[in-house]
Amino acid sequence: ILVRLQRLQRELDVLDIEGVFPVYERAVECGVGANEPSVDDWVEAVGLFQTQMERSDKQVVLEYLLSMVLKDVSVMIMIEKWPVENGEMPEYKVAVVDTEPKKLAKMARYRDLSQDIVDNYLKLHPHPSSQKQCYE
Repeated sequence: ILVRLQRLQRELDVLDIEGVFPVYERAVECGVGANEPSVDDWVEAVGLFQTQMERSDKQVVLEYLLSMVLKDVSVMIMIEKWPVENGEMPEYKVAVVDTEPKKLAKMARYRDLSQDIVDNYLKLHPHPSSQKQCYE
């Protein structure tokens, strides 16, 4: 489940907030983002994501919000039988919680938070030689 979460986070958030926010603003100007997405909007967004078709502004924004949900979930694993014998796998249950949809109204907050993170990192590491390279 962790590998799948990582893959979906990456695939749903191809532009990061810096790239998605201008798309969001354009969608709002056209009246697309005037209301919070309905359940039908989310179902349609997931279906379109799975088809890998060309994405509308609305689709790009909804995929970003879905990626934010997946970045915020909690995964709980309960091991029911431990230790195991004869090389068997332990018995366990997995629960994924905190899966509430993110709100369009928080897009500016996500942009500001991302910029704060970058600004604070650069304050701590002002010289390029002290900045770490990001690896996946």
